[in-house]
Amino acid sequence: LSAVATDAAGNTSTIATQTIIVEATDPTVAITSITTDTGSSSTDFRTTDQTLSFGGTNETGATVAVSLTNTSTGAVFTSQAATVNGTGWTYDYTATTLPEGTYTLSVVATNNNVTSATVTQTVVIDRTAPTVAITGITSDNGSSTNDFRTTDQTLSFAGSNESGATVAVTLTNTSTGAVFTSQAATVSATGWTYDYTGTTLPYGTYT
Repeated sequence: LSAVATDAAGNTSTIATQTIIVEATDPTVAITSITTDTGSSSTDFRTTDQTLSFGGTNETGATVAVSLTNTSTGAVFTSQAATVNGTGWTYDYTATTLPEGTYTLSVVATNNNVTSATVTQTVVIDRTAPTVAITGITSDNGSSTNDFRTTDQTLSFAGSNESGATVAVTLTNTSTGAVFTSQAATVSATGWTYDYTGTTLPYGTYT
C-alpha cells in the first residue's frame, strides 16, 4: 500500500508505503513429544517423569504459547511462550515437579498476530504401581474350584489387572527350580489369560 499527499499549494509529500499481509490459512502446529516419555511407547504421552519438557512443530514465523492444565482439578501449571527455532518449538518445565495426574497440554500458534491454531494432547503422569491378581486355573478340580489344586497337567491361568497394563506370567517348579514359562499374557481390558495347555506339566508344586 502506498500513499502520497498534495497540499493546496501543490506541494507533494514523499511516498509512504506499508506492507499488508492477508492471511489465507491458520498456521500449522503440532505436539510431538514429552521428555521423558517412559510409557510402553515413546510417543504415548504416558510417563513416570514429573519434571517434563515438551516439543513440537510449527509454521515458520509463528509464535507458540503453551498451557498445561490438570484435568481433575483445573489447576493451570503453566501458560507461557515456547521457544521457537525455525519450524520447531520447545518448552522446558523441568524446574517444576508436577503431581501425578492427567493433564491437557494446549498449544496455540499465531501467525503475525492475525490468525491462530490450537492443538491439544492428553499427558498422563502415573507413578502408582498397577494392580494385578491371579484368580484361577483351568481346570481346578480340587476340593474347591479356587484352591489351585488339580490333577490336570495341561493348564491355563487367569486373573485381573489394571486397565492398560501389560501382564507377564512365569511358572516355576518350586522343587527343581525349572521355569516352564515366562511369557506375556493375553490382556483384555481388566482381565488377563495365559494358555499353557499345549504343555504337559510334571506333577509337583509350582509358583
